[in-house]
Amino acid sequence: IAEATELAAEKSLDVSFQQADIHQLPFADATFDVVFCHQVLHHVADPQVVLQEFRRITKPGGIIAVRDADFGSMTWFPPNPGLSRWRATFSVGLATHDGNPAMGRQLPHTFYSTGLTDLSVSGSLTAYASEAEREALAEKWTRRSMSPHSARTTAAALGEDFPDTAVTDDGELVPSELGAVTREALTQITEGWAQWAATGGAAFFIPNTEVIARVH
Repeated sequence: IAEATELAAEKSLDVSFQQADIHQLPFADATFDVVFCHQVLHHVADPQVVLQEFRRITKPGGIIAVRDADFGSMTWFPPNPGLSRWRATFSVGLATHDGNPAMGRQLPHTFYSTGLTDLSVSGSLTAYASEAEREALAEKWTRRSMSPHSARTTAAALGEDFPDTAVTDDGELVPSELGAVTREALTQITEGWAQWAATGGAAFFIPNTEVIARVH
């Protein structure tokens, strides 16, 4: 938030930023003309509750716009066992923590079930294909996969315990303290991302579902 505020000031943009609970937003009814949410709903247990909250704070005639990915529809080339294992363990870990890796394909129905029926549905594809894009994506997912939180969900997805000694007092992951299966999986995942990123002509595609709802 501090960085965003600083950047907005540099660009002379009259905007403000704040952190809040998406299930109980600190805004009055009918406050906004537009409410936009990007790559968030696949992390929440009950997206209908979130959409109802969006509906509450949107003015009549305003719009709610949501964009979310579908992990099961992501694809890449060349085939790589490490990336396949990454998607499998991440998807199970997300579901274990009340998320939904298939949120993208369910997004229109989720809107409709919330009572938001005046919908415009579209889709887009995010592609990572240049050398810089591949390196950035691989670095991002390697860093996230090796974070204590992701390592914990990977262990849970693989049926292994996550010992307290696997995290230092500074919050750093200690891979040597992980179970053998979890350690092997994380090694395969990180090596898979590195191999994919280093392959000339490799590409990774993320399909996104986009829904715009008019509030009446």
